[in-house]
Amino acid sequence: MSSISGGPVWHWRAWRRALPWQSTRDAINGYHQACGPKDGELLLLGCSAGWMLKRSWLKGFSRLIAVDLDPLAKGLFRLRHRGLSQLLWKRADALEQLDTLLDTYPNAAILFDNMLGQQALISMHEGRSSEDELAALENALSGLKDRLRGRTWGSLHDRISGPVRITAEEYKIYSKKPWVEHSDRLRSNAELMQDLAQSKALKAHGEWLDHLTTKVFCSDHPRAYVLWPFATGYWHWLELAWVKPK
Repeated sequence: MSSISGGPVWHWRAWRRALPWQSTRDAINGYHQACGPKDGELLLLGCSAGWMLKRSWLKGFSRLIAVDLDPLAKGLFRLRHRGLSQLLWKRADALEQLDTLLDTYPNAAILFDNMLGQQALISMHEGRSSEDELAALENALSGLKDRLRGRTWGSLHDRISGPVRITAEEYKIYSKKPWVEHSDRLRSNAELMQDLAQSKALKAHGEWLDHLTTKVFCSDHPRAYVLWPFATGYWHWLELAWVKPK
């Protein structure tokens, strides 16, 4: 298991950074509470150990079906989120098994929990980085909304990420109050970079990575953007939304 999407290095990093990630996690879960489902069944796809989830939201569901390929995720998820008696765990590739999971749990809401933006990193790490291969991946991610039509579903994913410069004092201030933007439409990568340019404390520089998730949601669907201080010198713009049947 690559440290890009799981394994001991990823879990150690997430555990070590739990405190500076706390306010980001609070912002994400505040959005889940306000805009997401609150009961019934929930399919948690690619959730790892649930590092960015809160037990208070998860406890409202009658059944949780967590799916992740990482062999360490099950034990760590249960350790982090004790008391979830309604939890069923499946070790599998959630995207490869998506149609089977949707058929097996026809009434469940679906959350892609910080996994769709990882697909570009995994593809490049595995040597599938040609223009055609990345274009095919982007098309597959943009096609998810059609496959999920008629279902309640949401996704938290990376949009872009890259290097920043920030003082230790400003980093401490930011980690207590993250940058969250609510939007009634898609914001382009260029717009997100322009937002960063307006910050006096945070200096984005170098090349920022496009995680190929621009078209996961319809362009006119409301969403939130959360700036995640993944590491002191490397940050991510996260995108988050819930889609419900009309």
